[in-house]
Amino acid sequence: MIVKNNKECNVYRQELRVKILQISIQLFKRRGIKDVKMDDIAAALGISKRTLYEIYENKEQLVYEGVKHDKEERERAFLEFARKADNEMEIVAEAIRLNLQDLSQINPIFFVDMNKYEDVVNYLVDKRERQWDKTMEFMKSGVEHGYFLPYIDYNMVFRISNESLMSVMNQRYYEQYTLEEIFRNYVIVFLRGVATEKGIRLMDHYLERLSE
Repeated sequence: MIVKNNKECNVYRQELRVKILQISIQLFKRRGIKDVKMDDIAAALGISKRTLYEIYENKEQLVYEGVKHDKEERERAFLEFARKADNEMEIVAEAIRLNLQDLSQINPIFFVDMNKYEDVVNYLVDKRERQWDKTMEFMKSGVEHGYFLPYIDYNMVFRISNESLMSVMNQRYYEQYTLEEIFRNYVIVFLRGVATEKGIRLMDHYLERLSE
């Protein structure tokens, strides 16, 4: 009987951990990290602050785990789609859709605040670097299938692209435009610049479906 109770307790605790991460990241994205207190998170979950601190020792740990959980869940959903996609341009269009959907719910201050958490920044940088080879393989596959131009150094172009996006945030363009507007215009122009005519036609086809 005791074993059963312990098992039930562990299941409840694990479910609560996930729920805390889900609610926390929603609040962080909507209001910015700095504006959200541990009291706010506990209240949103209907639990005591003591219970919250028993699971996550401090806000720094919660921010890190929340960003990591959110990143992994979105990546899992995207990879599931990619496995069933017909071609690279369909995958690109889905990536655009998912990012626009996510950005529509994010206060730009969230990204500004996130840069103050060294562990989070290091995690995201490491994640991007570990994904780099897969990104290059994806572009290579797109070149072989005739969707991307063959004479471009994609390693260099993507590095420049990442630096450009960082500059956009540093220059606070989000005060003039929404994150969706920035992403949509930047990414679509970038992709059309590296796509073949065949790739552009197919990408436009999928993007038109997104706007319906």
